[in-house]
Amino acid sequence: MAELVVGEGGVIAGGTWDRVVVDTDDPVALRGITVQGTGDLVTSAPGRQVALVLDSVTLRGDGTGRAVSVERPRSLVVQGCAVERHGGIRVLGAASGEARISIRGSVGRDVYGRDGFAQFVQLDKVQGVHHVEIIGNRVDNAPGRSRVEDVISIFESSGTPGSPIRVARNVLTGAHPLPGEGEGYSGGGIMCGDGREGDTRYVLVERNEVRDSANHGIAIASGRDIVVRNNLVTADGLPGAIGLYVWNIYGHEGFGGHRVEGNRVRVRLPDGGRNDLWFPDAEDQAERNELLA
Repeated sequence: MAELVVGEGGVIAGGTWDRVVVDTDDPVALRGITVQGTGDLVTSAPGRQVALVLDSVTLRGDGTGRAVSVERPRSLVVQGCAVERHGGIRVLGAASGEARISIRGSVGRDVYGRDGFAQFVQLDKVQGVHHVEIIGNRVDNAPGRSRVEDVISIFESSGTPGSPIRVARNVLTGAHPLPGEGEGYSGGGIMCGDGREGDTRYVLVERNEVRDSANHGIAIASGRDIVVRNNLVTADGLPGAIGLYVWNIYGHEGFGGHRVEGNRVRVRLPDGGRNDLWFPDAEDQAERNELLA
């Protein structure tokens, strides 16, 4: 295997590589290839604003980087791909509000970061973008083989009032600390809004299933105007688990405007107690949430 540097637009079909670097602003499609190695497996060269499609790509690693890591893309489409035993997909910024970011119909198996900060998908400072979607993916993380900070993380990112970031119809199983990590684990299923600056806005999280997260199932810790509705969150016998929370962790004055409604939750602790919902900063913004037997 070898590193592939893509210096012009076009389609790369088939083959196995240990790293792919996109060093062009022209549209590039990777179809049916395997990337297996260490560090960041598919990445953009410095200064490039890529327009990149990954279709039916398999990405395998050892947890020392990200499966996909791009900065300020014009577009990124990931469809029908598999991330195995490695960090997931990170998007840092976007070229403009007209960028398109779509992660659809892909799978994660034992998503793992040795530094403790891997996610299946993380949007990082993707601000004011009209078309962002994370839809119809499936992630299965086994305890002892995986380590995600959050399976899906929306960090200091925003859609628009008419076109929110959409996280929908994903099935996410497992968010676990490594053996011996204990109570220091802060990860979870879907982090809908996070970041000290409080710049996460216009996010819609709906019709997802989140199972067996050892910390939060779905959470809002920062930002404004986030809607969490019609999701299913379950966990059984995991210490410290909580189904759904809205908590202004960073103490932002602008925190609020959220809607948390129609969710179904069942979280049983090891002692048989329940820890389904916690809304210290959203009591007037949460309604019709059902606690399952």
